[in-house]
Parts: sequence; C-alpha cells; structure tokens
Amino acid sequence: MVQSLGTKATPRALAEAPDAHEDYRPAHCQHCGLPFGEDAASEVIGEYDDIDLPQVRPLVWRHRRLACRCAACGKATSAPLPPVAQVTPFGRPIHALALYLKTNQLFSYGRLQGVFRDLFGLDISQGALMNMFKRTAPLFATRRNDALAALRRAQVVACDATGIPKLAIANSHRLQLLRSSGPGKHAYASCVSKPSGMAQAMLQVYRPTHPPSPAPIIAASPSIRVFAL
Repeated sequence: MVQSLGTKATPRALAEAPDAHEDYRPAHCQHCGLPFGEDAASEVIGEYDDIDLPQVRPLVWRHRRLACRCAACGKATSAPLPPVAQVTPFGRPIHALALYLKTNQLFSYGRLQGVFRDLFGLDISQGALMNMFKRTAPLFATRRNDALAALRRAQVVACDATGIPKLAIANSHRLQLLRSSGPGKHAYASCVSKPSGMAQAMLQVYRPTHPPSPAPIIAASPSIRVFAL
C-alpha cells in the first residue's frame, strides 16, 4: 500500500513486465477435500509484486598480453599492446554514472567515491574521477558555450549562495548561475575554480566597488547585473 501524509492509502500499481512468476495453487478442495491435479483448471484471482534490487558488482574483463617463443630460432615474439592498456580502465557506463551524480545530483568527490565503493564494490580515486570529467568535457563544449553566451546576453543573472558573492576570496569555490529570459527559457553554467577571478572571467564582467544594496549587485557591466538570491 502506498500512502502519503494526509491521503488515503492506495495499492501500488503492478509492474508491467515482471522478471519472473511464482504461482500458488490450492492443494485440495476446501469443500469436499478432493485433491487437485496439476492439470486442474485454474484462474488468477490475485497478483502481488515482490520488488528488490539485484546485487551489482563491477564486470572486470582481463586482457592478457602473451609472448610466444619460436621452436625454430628460440626467440620470443610479443603480442601487440591491447587498446585497453592505453586508455582508462573504466567503461562508458561508469563515466555516465559519475557524470550524472556530479552534475545533476551535485555529489562531492568524497560522496562519489562512497557510492561506487558501497553500492558497486568499486574503488575509484578522486584523481580518476576528475580525469573522467576532463575526458568527457569536450562532448559538452558546444552546449556549454551556448549557455555562457545566453548568460552574457542576459540583463539579469541570479545565483545561489556559493561562489559569486565571494569573488574576492581566493579559496576554492563553486559557482552556479541561472539566467531566465522568459517562460521555459533558462541557461545554466557552473564551474569550480581556485582563482577569485574565474567568475568574472566567465561572465566577462567586473566586480563593482560601490557598497551593496539591499538586493546586492555582486557583479555588473553596462549590460549585465548579477544578484544574489
């Protein structure tokens, strides 16, 4: 039964394509006691789902490079280096999951390591995770540039309470921006940077020197105003 706070409980909808079935048949007639045979006519009078998650573990395919020694001359010949030896050992699904959790769910590197370790039994260093993001970055370059161009064209840019209000601080920070120019039209950009000028360089704006107003302008140019939410 599924029930939200303050609502009436309702049965959960059955899965459209269950992976397996298990039938329960009565052994004998409850009225006269006659046993039912395996071929006795029956009908389904109730269905119930039992849902669980399978245990997931990494699939490791070992590539072995062999060398053979010639029976005639006695010299050894080695097989060419397999392609996998020259690239990352982590496959595309691992890249995709790491990228999704980092960008859509905003997981930190520590939490990413914990997810892969606890849920999949896979140890991945933070350096390997960072390399995954660098490796996949070119795939998103065009859309990223489109988002930045939209942000730079906007008259008003809103940000959350992360990096932009701390442009003068040189510590590492996360910058997240939102530009809205109408219903259903949004552009997002984010970066993690150490230099305090990264936010200004990304927006191509300067940091004002005037005192903050009640709705503080934290970066501005003749065509762009950025407000903290």
